[in-house]
Amino acid sequence: MRVVLPDTLKEIKGNPFSNCPAMKEIVVSGNHPRFAFAGGALTDRQNHRLICFLSGTDTAQYTVPSGIESIGADAFRGCAALTDITLPDSVSVLEDGCFAGCTGFTAVALPEGVKTMGSLCYAGCIGLQSVDLPYSLIEVGDNPFMDCPALKDIYLTDDHPVLLFKSGMLMHTWEQRLVSCLPARMSTAVTIIDGVMTVGNYAFYGCKQLNQITIPQTVTDIGDYSFAYCTGLKEIILPDSVETLGKYSFSDCTGLTAVTLGKGLKSIMEGCFYGCRLTEIAIPKSVKKIGDFAFEQANPPTLLVKSGSYAQKYAKKQNLPYEKVK
Repeated sequence: MRVVLPDTLKEIKGNPFSNCPAMKEIVVSGNHPRFAFAGGALTDRQNHRLICFLSGTDTAQYTVPSGIESIGADAFRGCAALTDITLPDSVSVLEDGCFAGCTGFTAVALPEGVKTMGSLCYAGCIGLQSVDLPYSLIEVGDNPFMDCPALKDIYLTDDHPVLLFKSGMLMHTWEQRLVSCLPARMSTAVTIIDGVMTVGNYAFYGCKQLNQITIPQTVTDIGDYSFAYCTGLKEIILPDSVETLGKYSFSDCTGLTAVTLGKGLKSIMEGCFYGCRLTEIAIPKSVKKIGDFAFEQANPPTLLVKSGSYAQKYAKKQNLPYEKVK
């Protein structure tokens, strides 16, 4: 299968050929004013960007052409045959999901000069065991290493300006954000690094062996999907400092039966406890926002609410069982 791109084509967004394993060729004329195709890769010469690498290309190693400055979103998604990619010093940006699903990777060493690593950049690279991050890297999106069960080591210089790797957790120190927790380095009980204010989106996603988490008083925000599918979690105690529980932050934690919410909590976002097994949960009066499906499960829990509180009004509107408590 092949696709012919006309000379009139002016713009390509994302990777339009992601998950097209049967595609072997993209035909681009040598006179095209903007795009070029060679060696399995489609590039944007105007923006110095690699748009995509065809996942059906049977090659284990690939060298990104010199002069490329950014690897586009989902560019190498699902390229399972690849075991090694060499990036030139010109590359400064890795966009969202650009190497997601490259299951043949075992080690990654990013060159000095890479400044940005997008969200879920290496998500689903199930063979990945080690990553070497450069001193130049200052911007990191949502958990770039989500669903990398074999990843044990992230190497950084001790004097890295914004990143810290400690106790199997990667933290962005400028943002005071916990970026990622590596399941392969994690015990069943984890204490979040001191100084973290935000548990980032997807940070603990799918950490099934986790059954106890200690959250310090510095934490104010729990990100979207941050603990989703942590099926070993049985109980959560949130400190009073936590103000926001993000979308689906504890969704599908099927072992979770007890939750204690802190007195400073303001928002429980959409699907927060979706698919859990709670029988009851006390909602503090400080809560002023609860999203749809926040407590959606086979047998909805009883909400323990203060008389006249927002939570009581929410329970009535959603037809959820509740009890008034003092």
